Amino acid sequence: MKEVPTKRGKVKIKPNIIDRAVSFFDPVRGARRFQARAMMALTGGYIGGSKSRRSLKMWSTYGHDADSDILPDLPTLRERSRDLIRNNPLATGAIKTKVTNVVGTGLKLQSRIDRSVLNLKDEKADEWESRTEREWRLFWESKECDITRTLNGNALTKLVYRQAKENGDVFILLPRVHRQHFPYDLRLQVIEADRVCNKDLKPDTETLAGGVET
Repeated sequence: MKEVPTKRGKVKIKPNIIDRAVSFFDPVRGARRFQARAMMALTGGYIGGSKSRRSLKMWSTYGHDADSDILPDLPTLRERSRDLIRNNPLATGAIKTKVTNVVGTGLKLQSRIDRSVLNLKDEKADEWESRTEREWRLFWESKECDITRTLNGNALTKLVYRQAKENGDVFILLPRVHRQHFPYDLRLQVIEADRVCNKDLKPDTETLAGGVET
């Protein structure tokens, strides 16, 4: 243990193996290293946490939970995000690049069942997997999977990912709607994040905030 004088007094620090090696080859540099370590011990290890630097003196911060930090500014943040994507080519390009790289051409099903557990022969298992993939394509590649009959499954995936990046949230409902000439009742309904709020505009509580109940 060694005492090192600083502007704020003396600080006791223990030399480590690097300190000893530096001091052995360059005593002056070793002393400066000790001085620097002592200052860090007094002020903390992060420059960003300093309260003495002129550039950081007036930086006042407040610690809250995530809801308290985000929800009051959420409408403004979403409006600014949309405005940037509409009017700033860099923001537009960033979103398009993310959609292309993450979603690409969309989701595709590869049916791979456990044949040994199901006690199926290869011929029967192949037939089951092919039929399942065909059923998936019939549903997913049709606009009937969309409650509004506007987009197919892959286009919906791109829309949902884009909405999550642009607005921070997006919600999917799974209603069942029967339609003639289509064998499946399941539908996908995309709900824009702005529509999610507390019922009857009730104030937030510990279990209800921003339209989400926990």
